[in-house]
Amino acid sequence: MKTSPTSRSYKACPCRGDALHQIGEDVAERLDVVPTTFRVLVTRRPRYGCRSCEGAVVQAPAPARIVEGGIPTEAPIAQVLVSKLAENSPVATDVLRRIAALYAIEEDIRALSADKRRDARDQCSRPIVDDLYRFLEASDRQVSAKSRLGEAIPRWEGLVRFLDDGRIDLDNNAVERAIRGSRAPHQSSA
Repeated sequence: MKTSPTSRSYKACPCRGDALHQIGEDVAERLDVVPTTFRVLVTRRPRYGCRSCEGAVVQAPAPARIVEGGIPTEAPIAQVLVSKLAENSPVATDVLRRIAALYAIEEDIRALSADKRRDARDQCSRPIVDDLYRFLEASDRQVSAKSRLGEAIPRWEGLVRFLDDGRIDLDNNAVERAIRGSRAPHQSSA
């Protein structure tokens, strides 16, 4: 079981600075897989309220999910993709294993500061990314240049920018969710 870290900003009332007390919590479960073993990861996010004003309720934000609103973690998704592609393309299988490893590292370092994320990526992610580059270069003849995988090499500099800047996420899922969330629903004028 995993509990979200609660920073001090979630334990003080934003209006008066008084101490908050827990008034409930959200519990989210995600499906994860360890080879041939499934497990349920539970994330608890306590909600805190102010006894003085009873108007403030604060809570740590929910961790990002690879599938918005879904329960699978990166591991079962990678396993499904690998199993679907393994029969047809050993290149895709190897690539997906490396990508799944990068997402696992990101899950572990998500709460760190930008500088610590950069350092952890340099130590843990960079060797995987460098190995992936060498693998793609060697597999060049097995992959169509017009496929998404074939388009990766010419765009490599942009793809690996996250390694040198801890503020940048591995993918742009959070940005896409923010854009989708900011769009107002269209209403028909009937």
